[in-house]
Amino acid sequence: MRTRPVHAVLAVVACAALATSCAARPDEGVRSTAEARSDHLHDLAELYGITDPPEIALERYVDLDEAPRVLAACLVEAGWPGVRASSDGSLDSGDMDPGDQAAYNEDVYVCSARFSTHPRYLRELTREQQGVVFDYYAHTLTPCLREHGQDVPAAPPRDGWIDAAHVAEGDESAAGPWNPYSFVEPRDAAHWELLNESCPQLPPTEELWGEG
Repeated sequence: MRTRPVHAVLAVVACAALATSCAARPDEGVRSTAEARSDHLHDLAELYGITDPPEIALERYVDLDEAPRVLAACLVEAGWPGVRASSDGSLDSGDMDPGDQAAYNEDVYVCSARFSTHPRYLRELTREQQGVVFDYYAHTLTPCLREHGQDVPAAPPRDGWIDAAHVAEGDESAAGPWNPYSFVEPRDAAHWELLNESCPQLPPTEELWGEG
C-alpha cells in the first residue's frame, strides 16, 4: 500500500507541488507559523479519521525535500519496519494487516506532528510560483519523460495553464491543469521509481520557494 507524505497528503507530490487543489489556506501568509501548523494537523486528523488527536509537541520543522525521509524513519522507529520513502515523495508502508490501518494512521499523524512540514510549503502558490511549475513541466520534465519513452503531449499556453492552476487551488472540485505525469504509463513499480528518480515531479525546492 502507498500513502502520501505530510506535504503530499494535503498539498500531495502535493497539491502545492502539483499546483492543483489543496487544503492550503489563503490567509496563511498573515497567520503565525504555529497557527498554520495547527490548521494543518487538524486537516490531517480529519483525513486519517482520528476523532480525538493527541497533543504532540513539535520537535522541529522539516523541509519539503526531507519530509518523506524523516517521516519514514519516524514510522520505522514507531514499529512499522516496512515503511520507506519512495522516489516520488510518497510513503510505501509495505505489507500490512488491514486491521493495523487505524494504528498506522495514528502513528503517521504523531510523526507528522513531531516533524511537521514547514507551513510555508502548504500555502497557496502565487502566480509567479505557478509559472515556475509550468516552466519546469514544459521545458524540463516533459523532455525528460519523453527521453524515457513516455508519450507526453505538448504543453498548453502558459497563461491559460496558470489561470487554470489558480482556479483549481481555490476550488477542490475543479480539474487540475495539465501535468506531464498524468500521461505516464510505467511498466511496473520499479519503472515508476526509475522515472521519478530520473525526472522528478517537481522543480527544485529552492527554485519554487526560495532558500529556507
